[in-house]
Amino acid sequence: MKPCTLVALHGNGGGAARFARVASHWPEGLRVEVPELPGFGARGGEAVSHLQMEDYAREVIRFVEACDRPRVLLGHGIGGAFALAALQLSPDLADGIVLHAPVGAHLDQRRFPKLMRPRLVRRLARTVLTSRLSRPWLRRRLFVDPTTIPAAIETGFFGDYRRCSAFGHVFDLITARWFESLEPVRVPAVLLWGLEERVLAPSQAEAFRVPLPLASLRTVEGWGHFPMLETPESYAAVVSEAVRDLLREPKPVSGAG
Repeated sequence: MKPCTLVALHGNGGGAARFARVASHWPEGLRVEVPELPGFGARGGEAVSHLQMEDYAREVIRFVEACDRPRVLLGHGIGGAFALAALQLSPDLADGIVLHAPVGAHLDQRRFPKLMRPRLVRRLARTVLTSRLSRPWLRRRLFVDPTTIPAAIETGFFGDYRRCSAFGHVFDLITARWFESLEPVRVPAVLLWGLEERVLAPSQAEAFRVPLPLASLRTVEGWGHFPMLETPESYAAVVSEAVRDLLREPKPVSGAG
């Protein structure tokens, strides 16, 4: 594909390692950059309780502005919320945006965000996420087929939650009031949702057409919430196709010549 930049923003508890399995599958020409946001991944020990949504948005903006155009934002989970926050401050930041099962819609109706309001519950949730005793249940809840994930990758996945100082803080930042305050941004957009998604229901996709009125929805069979870990080749192919379409590149012709 023609040279372009994809800036991938990870979900809660994660970091740049969330996209590590996909690295060898991206097509030639696609430069993929994965920032570590404050309180996540390699920056998981940073104090973040003083940070507001605009602080994260500015972090994203600084990183993206250093990347060559054309550039597309990819946000997974809360990474989608941070991408939307950045576009609120800088609507021309990216030439397109791909939101994969983003967080933000129906937060006043969903049970889990309500449950996570007390700080004691947040600490307990991190304990559960990092406990080996709860690992069998979590595998079934979070993944479609846990056997596709190498043991080292799985260990790192759960270990990242233990180091993530921002895990609970994001529940104070990404709220129903914040989502309802978003102004429409007319950037080309694709909403991706796995049909086997067990964390964020595909029915939430429609709500994201308000801040992203140009968005189209694509659903993918076999995907749960973490296809970048379970099926990295498929993830690279689907995201790359979305990027091509957003930048209006012609699709490659198989068997040509």
